[in-house]
Amino acid sequence: MSRTVLSVPDISCEHCEKTITGALTAQPGVRSVKVDIPQKQVTLDYDEGAISVDKISRSASCSTTRATRSRPRRRRNVGCASASSSR
Repeated sequence: MSRTVLSVPDISCEHCEKTITGALTAQPGVRSVKVDIPQKQVTLDYDEGAISVDKISRSASCSTTRATRSRPRRRRNVGCASASSSR
């Protein structure tokens, strides 16, 4: 089991939280998702054998406006669909 933290700079509301949680928990291999709106972060536990961080980022990107990979730490930037109307 691995843990990663996604940076979500555009998260601002419970709608964002529900959208991100729904998209990520639907993925096979994702065990838990915790959204922290004030910290603008999503912490998730997942099975690296079942899903990659890149796939998780793409899943988040589909449900929000963007997901970008950040190095060297395992953090990802994820935009919120309700916070931005353009792609």
